[in-house]
Amino acid sequence: MEKEIASLEKYRTWEAIAPPENARFVNTKWVLRKKRDEHGNLVKFKARLTARGFTQIPGIDYDEPFAAVVRTDTLRILLAHAIQHDLHTVQYDIESAYLNAPLDDEIYIKPPTMVTVPGGKVLRLKKSIYGLKQAARCWGTTLATVLRKRGFQPSMADPALYINHGRSEFLGVHVDDLLFVAKEDNGFTSWLGTHFTVNNLGKPRHLLSIELTWTNTSVSLSQSTYLRRIIKKYLPSGAKPVVTPLSPSERPLQRDQPEPPTDLKEYQSAIGSLLYAAIITRPDILFGVCCLSQFLSDPSESHM
Repeated sequence: MEKEIASLEKYRTWEAIAPPENARFVNTKWVLRKKRDEHGNLVKFKARLTARGFTQIPGIDYDEPFAAVVRTDTLRILLAHAIQHDLHTVQYDIESAYLNAPLDDEIYIKPPTMVTVPGGKVLRLKKSIYGLKQAARCWGTTLATVLRKRGFQPSMADPALYINHGRSEFLGVHVDDLLFVAKEDNGFTSWLGTHFTVNNLGKPRHLLSIELTWTNTSVSLSQSTYLRRIIKKYLPSGAKPVVTPLSPSERPLQRDQPEPPTDLKEYQSAIGSLLYAAIITRPDILFGVCCLSQFLSDPSESHM
């Protein structure tokens, strides 16, 4: 937690002020997580101060929360273009991305655990923090402003794909993960480092839970670690392989009221996790996942 607090203070995320009358406060929470590599090995423990965004009120605490992220088919095209023309391909990670984004709205929080302020004062956020409804949009606007200085413009086909036509550079953006494709670096790494704290991860090997295996003439995508994690979470007793996940002639029955219901959130979470894999690397399970997604609002035990 000490490292996260130091990071928050480094980016001047807040200021201590006397609370105005009728000030609304957004609650915060410390989230503790484990960061793993592409093989599932533990890399480090992370502590992050997050806002409880569900307590924010639309029109009062925020206006527009939408922020574009690069489409998976755009990523495929970028990778195919890179391997076909033998281009320079690098993955970047922006440290504490949201803390770089100025916040226009008046957001107040009470001092979280381990943060001290003078008596009678609270914290007014000057920068976005994770969990705020508008945080992703603020970061996207900040990044777009910086990229325009180098000549990048968002693609009309995908607003999270930035193209610098003058230097033939492509940049796919997924929040704080960037995929850069060009003939050569052209000083992009050092230029980006002048604006943000950047981790250069080299040629992408693990991107958005996708494992990439490179050869001289191809790049293969897989999600074996991601799928093993899903199986461990939803099928702790293990899973048996089958040739066809769901036969085309086999249709899930409509919801039968006398049938016992299943946990709604767990079912929705499982379908969402499987749908992500089906769209990217496992089209063989797409039919079954789409059939079962018809019952997201009221699943039964048989659907689970």
